[in-house]
Order: sequence, then structure tokens, then C-alpha cells
Amino acid sequence: MCLKPEYNYEEPFVEFEEQEQRNALGKGLFWLVKNDSEKFELFCIKILCYRDGETLKKVETGVCESEKLNHERAWAKLDKAVTQGKPYNYYPRGRVEIKKGKATIFLNPALNEEPIVEKICRSFGLTRENGIVDIRIKNDNSWHYRFLMEK
Repeated sequence: MCLKPEYNYEEPFVEFEEQEQRNALGKGLFWLVKNDSEKFELFCIKILCYRDGETLKKVETGVCESEKLNHERAWAKLDKAVTQGKPYNYYPRGRVEIKKGKATIFLNPALNEEPIVEKICRSFGLTRENGIVDIRIKNDNSWHYRFLMEK
């Protein structure tokens, strides 16, 4: 099994703001999916990590979970309440990577809007308090930078 999440990700539309480790730094995958109310919500698979990107937990094989994590395999493991029988690339998606205190958000250009990017940052704990010094946003062939300022 590719995923060994700490939370029950089969419960649709997990909101990390409501979870015990909501402020913890993480990397992983996300989609903007429609819920039962026909509204779009951010669905995330978050893997806790250190500011250098090292994953906190490993699977039985000794390989970091995130090294084997991709959208297609992760989507196949999710409950039909989330996937609604759609293919993994039906909804706009992206991923968050962490390396040397820098976060990179790879996302579909349709998701590159301030409220969505802010929600992604909150969901993955991309804050200065968690050791993140800047955030790069990558979509198509363009890069955008956010520098986290001292409070």
C-alpha cells in the first residue's frame, strides 16, 4: 500500500484545520473536488515532514511515503465518496514539496488564485513558524514567489 496516512482519508473532504496536527508542516497532494453540496473543496493528502523535507514516518519498505506518492496511485486508494468514480486527473490538482526550508507548490493554473493558494498554505502548514522561509508557486512554465516576512 502506497499510503499510510495518520488520519482516515477515506472520510471525504478532510479539513486539516480541524485536525489535531493542523499547524504541522507537511507535503503531499491536493485536488479541488466537488462535494455532495456541489461546492468545491480542497482535498489534501498530507504527509508530515521536517523543514528539510524529510518525512516523519516511513512505510514497511523503509522508503519515505512521499517518494512513492503520486496522484494516480493515491486517487485509486481513496473512497468513491471522494473520487465519485472520476479519473485522478478529472479535477484540478497539485502537490507541495519541501526542501531546505523552501516550499514549492506545483498546481494547475486554474488553482492559481489567492484564496486557493492561501488555503493550500494553511492546510500544509507552510509558515515561518514551521521553518519555511519562502514559497514558490509553479504552474505551466511560470514561477511565482512568496517571501514569508518576520512578524
